[in-house]
Amino acid sequence: HNCFAFDGPMLVGLVNHIGKLDNLKEIVAGFADTLPLFRNSLPINREK
Repeated sequence: HNCFAFDGPMLVGLVNHIGKLDNLKEIVAGFADTLPLFRNSLPINREK
């Protein structure tokens, strides 16, 4: 969960830091974030 806000940028930044961003781009088409999917599929009352 939360790939777009945290994990994705962290992973890309670290891969770029070690000089392997071009390698990552060759094998990864993109990222998916399951957090919005789960929030829409399993609504809960967040005001508690």
